[in-house]
Amino acid sequence: MKKTIIITVFLSCYQLFAQTIVPVEQMGNYNRASLTNKTYFKDVNNVMEKYLGSWSFDNGIKRVDINIYKFEDTDYRGSDFIKDEFYIEFKYTENGTVLFDTMGQDQKYFIAGGGFWWPDNPNKYRLMYNEPGQNWSDNYQYLIIEYIPDASGGLPHLSWNVHVEPLREYPTLPQMPLNMTFTKQ
Repeated sequence: MKKTIIITVFLSCYQLFAQTIVPVEQMGNYNRASLTNKTYFKDVNNVMEKYLGSWSFDNGIKRVDINIYKFEDTDYRGSDFIKDEFYIEFKYTENGTVLFDTMGQDQKYFIAGGGFWWPDNPNKYRLMYNEPGQNWSDNYQYLIIEYIPDASGGLPHLSWNVHVEPLREYPTLPQMPLNMTFTKQ
């Protein structure tokens, strides 16, 4: 009888603290109602690795350098899940003048978060987007990055598309180009 009680208590505790692990690229298949309080969207298949590192865009006038990092086990207060996610540091230069630089400033809140909202395409990822000097309440902004491998074995590219939906009459708009193609450094 004592063994039965101990096993029952153990199994109950296990179920209470058990974590459901889902590949991060499948996040788009889930809605909040289908999540357990311990769902972890984890990069078990290493689909995020190809994005990591330094990338640059340069058209002769405007230059943008970015570093993409991965945070594991990101927990959001009040949410039903945890996940692995990206954050991006960036430096924007125009005509040789640096307009802003978030490199090394631990300001991951400018471009961060998001997820793979296209389950059939692990090369496409969506993040929240904000530049220094912008008010979060001015616009609803998000960034879609898409990894583009080079078919000839050269350096991969990254498509960058910012979507802006103004929430005020006179919002502060992004300064960086909204659409760019980056090259892996």
